[in-house]
Amino acid sequence: MKAKVSPQLPKGFTAVTGGGGNSVEWKKGVIVTGTVIEVKTIDKKNPKKGEDPTTRLMRVNTKEGERGVWEKAALRGLFDAAKKGKTVYIEHIGMGKAKKGQSAPNLFVAGIK
Repeated sequence: MKAKVSPQLPKGFTAVTGGGGNSVEWKKGVIVTGTVIEVKTIDKKNPKKGEDPTTRLMRVNTKEGERGVWEKAALRGLFDAAKKGKTVYIEHIGMGKAKKGQSAPNLFVAGIK
Protein backbone atom coordinates (compact mmCIF):
# COMPACT_ATOMS: atom_id res chain seq x y z
CA MET A 1 0.00 0.00 0.00
CA LYS A 2 1.36 3.43 -0.94
CA ALA A 3 1.84 6.03 1.75
CA LYS A 4 -0.54 8.96 1.50
CA VAL A 5 1.35 12.15 0.68
CA SER A 6 -0.11 15.51 1.66
CA PRO A 7 0.52 18.37 -0.78
CA GLN A 8 2.89 21.05 0.46
CA LEU A 9 3.13 24.74 -0.38
CA PRO A 10 6.52 26.01 -1.54
CA LYS A 11 8.64 27.73 1.13
CA GLY A 12 7.53 31.28 1.91
CA PHE A 13 3.80 30.83 1.15
CA THR A 14 1.14 31.09 3.87
CA ALA A 15 -1.79 28.67 3.52
CA VAL A 16 -5.17 30.36 2.93
CA THR A 17 -7.30 27.36 1.84
CA GLY A 18 -7.44 23.42 2.46
CA GLY A 19 -8.44 28.87 -10.70
CA GLY A 20 -11.56 35.69 -18.39
CA GLY A 21 -8.61 35.94 -20.48
CA ASN A 22 -6.53 32.79 -20.73
CA SER A 23 -8.57 30.84 -18.13
CA VAL A 24 -7.10 27.88 -16.33
CA GLU A 25 -8.53 24.45 -17.14
CA TRP A 26 -8.20 22.62 -13.83
CA LYS A 27 -6.90 19.06 -13.89
CA LYS A 28 -5.00 17.22 -11.17
CA GLY A 29 -1.43 18.51 -11.01
CA VAL A 30 -2.06 21.87 -12.72
CA ILE A 31 -0.21 24.66 -10.91
CA VAL A 32 -0.67 28.39 -11.31
CA THR A 33 1.81 30.65 -9.53
CA GLY A 34 2.56 34.30 -10.14
CA THR A 35 1.74 37.88 -9.26
CA VAL A 36 -1.86 39.05 -8.89
CA ILE A 37 -2.76 41.67 -11.49
CA GLU A 38 -6.29 42.15 -10.17
CA VAL A 39 -9.28 40.44 -8.61
CA LYS A 40 -12.55 41.65 -10.07
CA THR A 41 -16.20 40.89 -9.43
CA ILE A 42 -18.25 39.94 -12.46
CA ASP A 43 -22.04 39.68 -12.82
CA LYS A 44 -23.22 36.21 -13.84
CA LYS A 45 -25.35 36.14 -17.00
CA ASN A 46 -27.98 33.67 -15.76
CA PRO A 47 -27.61 32.97 -12.04
CA LYS A 48 -29.74 30.17 -10.62
CA LYS A 49 -32.51 31.09 -8.17
CA GLY A 50 -30.95 31.73 -4.74
CA GLU A 51 -27.41 31.75 -6.16
CA ASP A 52 -25.02 34.68 -5.72
CA PRO A 53 -25.45 36.77 -8.90
CA THR A 54 -21.72 37.57 -9.01
CA THR A 55 -18.45 35.65 -9.25
CA ARG A 56 -14.80 36.72 -9.12
CA LEU A 57 -11.93 36.44 -11.57
CA MET A 58 -8.28 36.71 -10.54
CA ARG A 59 -5.84 37.71 -13.26
CA VAL A 60 -2.36 36.32 -12.51
CA ASN A 61 0.89 37.17 -14.30
CA THR A 62 2.79 33.84 -14.57
CA LYS A 63 6.02 32.84 -16.32
CA GLU A 64 3.83 31.53 -19.16
CA GLY A 65 1.87 34.80 -19.42
CA GLU A 66 -1.39 36.08 -17.99
CA ARG A 67 -3.85 33.49 -16.67
CA GLY A 68 -7.44 33.92 -15.53
CA VAL A 69 -8.52 31.99 -12.43
CA TRP A 70 -12.26 31.82 -11.77
CA GLU A 71 -13.37 31.61 -8.16
CA LYS A 72 -14.28 28.17 -6.83
CA ALA A 73 -15.64 27.45 -3.34
CA ALA A 74 -12.31 25.90 -2.30
CA LEU A 75 -10.46 29.06 -3.39
CA ARG A 76 -12.73 31.60 -1.67
CA GLY A 77 -10.19 32.30 1.11
CA LEU A 78 -7.46 32.93 -1.44
CA PHE A 79 -9.68 35.31 -3.39
CA ASP A 80 -10.55 37.16 -0.17
CA ALA A 81 -6.83 37.60 0.68
CA ALA A 82 -5.47 38.27 -2.84
CA LYS A 83 -4.46 41.84 -3.63
CA LYS A 84 -2.65 43.40 -6.59
CA GLY A 85 1.08 42.66 -6.36
CA LYS A 86 0.79 39.64 -4.04
CA THR A 87 2.22 36.30 -5.19
CA VAL A 88 -0.15 33.32 -5.27
CA TYR A 89 0.34 29.57 -5.58
CA ILE A 90 -2.59 27.35 -6.61
CA GLU A 91 -2.29 23.61 -7.21
CA HIS A 92 -5.21 21.39 -8.25
CA ILE A 93 -4.90 18.18 -6.22
CA GLY A 94 -7.90 16.34 -7.61
CA MET A 95 -11.64 16.01 -7.21
CA GLY A 96 -13.51 15.34 -3.99
CA LYS A 97 -16.47 13.05 -3.52
CA ALA A 98 -19.73 14.40 -4.95
CA LYS A 99 -22.70 14.81 -2.64
CA LYS A 100 -26.06 13.58 -3.89
CA GLY A 101 -27.32 15.89 -6.64
CA GLN A 102 -24.08 17.89 -6.81
CA SER A 103 -20.91 17.86 -8.88
CA ALA A 104 -17.66 16.65 -7.34
CA PRO A 105 -15.75 19.56 -5.79
CA ASN A 106 -12.35 20.67 -7.08
CA LEU A 107 -9.66 20.31 -4.41
CA PHE A 108 -6.72 22.71 -4.17
CA VAL A 109 -3.71 23.63 -2.09
CA ALA A 110 -3.29 27.39 -2.29
CA GLY A 111 -1.24 30.09 -0.65
CA ILE A 112 -0.18 33.71 -0.83
CA LYS A 113 2.90 35.77 0.01
